[in-house]
Amino acid sequence: MADTATTGTAAAAQTNEPLIRVEGLRKSFGSLEVLKGIDLSVNPGEVVTIIGASGSGKSTFLRCLNLLETPDAGHIWFHGQDLTAERCNINKLREDIGMVFQGFNLFNNMDVLDNCTLAPVTLKKMSKAEAEKIAMEHLASVGLEKFAHAAVGRLSGGQKQRVAIARALCMNPQIMLFDEPTSALDPEIVGEVLE
Repeated sequence: MADTATTGTAAAAQTNEPLIRVEGLRKSFGSLEVLKGIDLSVNPGEVVTIIGASGSGKSTFLRCLNLLETPDAGHIWFHGQDLTAERCNINKLREDIGMVFQGFNLFNNMDVLDNCTLAPVTLKKMSKAEAEKIAMEHLASVGLEKFAHAAVGRLSGGQKQRVAIARALCMNPQIMLFDEPTSALDPEIVGEVLE
């Protein structure tokens, strides 16, 4: 499946195909229809912001893009591969889709560095030393290299969010999904996260 994803990447670059293309995406929870036929294309290097009221379906939409939520209808193509197809190896493709959650979703039983190296070592089969080198580079880029061995539970909200960003970057994703990364933070911490 990795070869298919790589081939899809090369094909997308050659044909100017969008990195992500969504057609007719629908999602309901019981009788409440949250996503009502969403269409969207995102090209490489493009930044797209989705704005809406609380409860309007922004998080549901993002969670559908990497199939953390299963759409009821529609299609999602990533590098030209339909994520909603039965034969799709979504776990392999998720390695290229970074996700930063509103609630951080860090592992509280691990320190900062271990949070950042777990996925690269487990999924990308990186050596621990290589994963730690990459993690330290990303932690430095978010200003947290001195906190590499800190317990996650001792970090502020802004620090946790920056660790979550560094952790997602450690997988070298092709696309990053941010689910309201600053919504629960103090105004001064919002600036840190956005920077």
